[in-house]
Amino acid sequence: MHQNHTTQKYHSLVTSIAYFISIIMIFSISLIFLSNYFTTKQLITNSMQKTIEYTLNYYEKSINDWLSLRIAQIDSVGNSILSTPLELRSEEQLFQLVEQSTNFGADFGVVSDYVVLTTGKMISGDGWIPDEDFNALERDYYINTIKKDGLYISTPYIDATDGTSIVITIAMPLKEKNGELYGIIARDLSINAVKDIVNEYSASDGSYFYLLDNENNILFHYNSNYQTTDMKTTNIQDFSELDFLNDITNNSSIQLYKDYDGKEKYFVAVKEENSNWTIGFVFPKNIISQQLLHQIFINLFVFIIALVISILLSIKMLFNRLHPLKEIINIAKQIEKGNLRTSIIPKYHDEIGILAQTFSNTAKYLNDIIKEISFILTQISNSNLNIHTKQNYYGEFSEIETAFYYITENMNNIIQQITHSSLQVSNGSFELSNNAQLLSQGATEQSVQIDALVSHINQITENIKQSAQQCKLASELTQSVSKKLNQDNTQMKQMISAMSDIYTSSQEIENIVGTIEDIAFQTNILALNASIEAVKAGSYGKSFAVVAEEVRNLAKKSAEAAKNTRILIENSIAAVNNGVSTADITAQSLNETLKDTHTVANTIEFVSKSYSAQYTDMQEVTNNIQQISNIIQTNSEAAQQCAQTSKELSHEAENMKTLVNQFHLIDKQ
Repeated sequence: MHQNHTTQKYHSLVTSIAYFISIIMIFSISLIFLSNYFTTKQLITNSMQKTIEYTLNYYEKSINDWLSLRIAQIDSVGNSILSTPLELRSEEQLFQLVEQSTNFGADFGVVSDYVVLTTGKMISGDGWIPDEDFNALERDYYINTIKKDGLYISTPYIDATDGTSIVITIAMPLKEKNGELYGIIARDLSINAVKDIVNEYSASDGSYFYLLDNENNILFHYNSNYQTTDMKTTNIQDFSELDFLNDITNNSSIQLYKDYDGKEKYFVAVKEENSNWTIGFVFPKNIISQQLLHQIFINLFVFIIALVISILLSIKMLFNRLHPLKEIINIAKQIEKGNLRTSIIPKYHDEIGILAQTFSNTAKYLNDIIKEISFILTQISNSNLNIHTKQNYYGEFSEIETAFYYITENMNNIIQQITHSSLQVSNGSFELSNNAQLLSQGATEQSVQIDALVSHINQITENIKQSAQQCKLASELTQSVSKKLNQDNTQMKQMISAMSDIYTSSQEIENIVGTIEDIAFQTNILALNASIEAVKAGSYGKSFAVVAEEVRNLAKKSAEAAKNTRILIENSIAAVNNGVSTADITAQSLNETLKDTHTVANTIEFVSKSYSAQYTDMQEVTNNIQQISNIIQTNSEAAQQCAQTSKELSHEAENMKTLVNQFHLIDKQ
C-alpha cells in the first residue's frame, strides 16, 4: 500500500509539475510577447530616431565642416595679410593673396575672395573691379561684420558681379595688433555648393532633408518649387503650407506634422553652430507602422512555435529528470563527504526530500569550511602569515588544508628571502651608486684632460703644418738658388776662358812691345848715326841733324812708352794669372756649393715630406683622440644614469623592505 501511494505520489508530482509548467509558460510567453511588442515598438522607434539623429548629425557635421574649412581658409588669408608689416602691404600683394585663395577654392563653391579696406577700396580675387558708384563700406556684409566685430555669415543674395547667381558671404574683420581696424576679409560662396552637400542624401522611402538660413530663407528643399534658385530667394513665410516649420526650427525634438503633400511625417531639426542655419530631416510615419506590424507577425509566429516546443520539451525533460532520483541521492551523499559544493532547503519526504537533506548537510559543512577559508584569507590580506586551520577537512577538502599550510610556509620563506634580498639590493645599489659617481667624476676629468690634449695636439698639428709649408718654401728657394748657382758656375767658366784669352793676348802684346823696343833702339842708333853724319856734313847737315835729333827723341819716347807698356802688360798678366787662380778657386767653391745646395734641397724636400706625413698622422691621432673623448663622454653619461638608477633601486629596496615589514611571520625559534 505504501508502494502504491509512493507511485501515485510520483505520478501526481510529475502531472502537477507538467500542468504547472504549462500554465507558467503560457503566462510567461504571453507576458514576453506583450513586453516584446512594446519593446519592439520602442526599439523600432528608437532605431528610427537614432537613424534620423545620426543622418541629421552627419549632414550637420558635413555642412559645419564645409563652412569651418572655408572660414579657416579666409582666416588664414587674413592672418597672412596682417603678418605683413603695414608699410610693406600693397594692393598687388593683397590681390595675389585673394586671387590665389579664390582659385584654390573654385572647386569647392568659392565664387570670390576679397578684401575691403577702411578706405573703401575693394580688392577682389576674381579680378572684378566695382563701378565708381559702388561703395563697399555700405554693403551689408561690411556693416554687419564691423558691427559684430567677428565672424558674419550673410543671408542669400544676388551676386553683384553677374547679377544672377545666389551667394552667401562669410566675412571677418582684419585688425592690427594694436586693435586698429584695417578692413575685412570676405568670401562669396555659391548656394549650389551647400545644396550639393544636402543633395547627397537619397532615399526611396520618402524621407528628405531641407535647409534654412538664420532668417528662414529656404536654401534647399526636396520640392524644387520651394527652394532658392538663381535670381530668386524663397522664405517659409512665402508658403502657408510650410508655416509649421517655424515650430520645428525652434524645437530640436522629433515632432509629427502633415507635410506639403498632406501625409503625416516626423520632423526634426538642428542648428549649425557657425551659421545658425537650420538643417531639417523629414521621415514618413507609415514606415515605422509598417515595420512594427511586420515585426509583430514575425514575433507572434515565433512565440507560438516556441511555446509549443517549450511545453513539449519541458514535459519530456521532467519525466527524464525525475526518473534517476536514486542516482542523484548517491551523488548527494558523496557531496556530503566533500565531493561537491551546494546547498538546498528540504521540503518533501520522498527521494527529493532525502536529496534536499543531503544537500543541506553538505551546505552546512561547506559553510563552515568557507567561513574558515574566508577568515584565513582575511588574515593573509592583513599581512598575517602566522595562521593555522581549525576545521576538519575530509576527502578532497584535505587538499585545501595542505595547500594553506604550504601557502603560509612558502610565503613566510619568500618574505624572509625578499627581506634579505632587499637589504642586499639596498647595500649593493648604494655601493654601485658611489662607484658610478666616482666613475662619472673620473670620466669627466678624463674628458677635460682629453679636451686639453686635443687642443695641444691641434696646436702641434698646426705647427707641423706650418713647418711643412716653410720646408716646402725653403725647398723651392733652394732649387732657385741651385739654378742660379748653375748659371753663375757657367758664367765663371766663361770668365776663366775670357781671362785665358786676355793672358794670351797680353803675351802677344808683350812680344809686340818687345818688337817696338827693338825698333825704337834701332831708330835711336840710326838717329845717332844721322847726327854724326850731319856733323860731318857741316852746314849742309844742320837741318838733317835737327831731324835726326827729333827722330832720336821720338825713339827715346817710343822706348819709354814701350817700357811702360811692358810694365803694364806684365802687371796685367800677373793680375790675369791671379784672377785665373782666384776664378779657379771660386769655380771649385761654386761647384762644392752647388753640390751642397743639391744636398740641402734633397734634405729639405725629405723633411717637407716627413712633415706632411707627420701632419697626416697627427690628424689621425686627433680624430682617434676625439673618438676616445666621445667614448669617455658616453661612459660619463652612462655612469651618471647608472648612479641615478642605483639611487632609484636603493629607494625601491627601502620601499620593499617597508612593505615586507608589514607581514607577521611565523616564529620558527
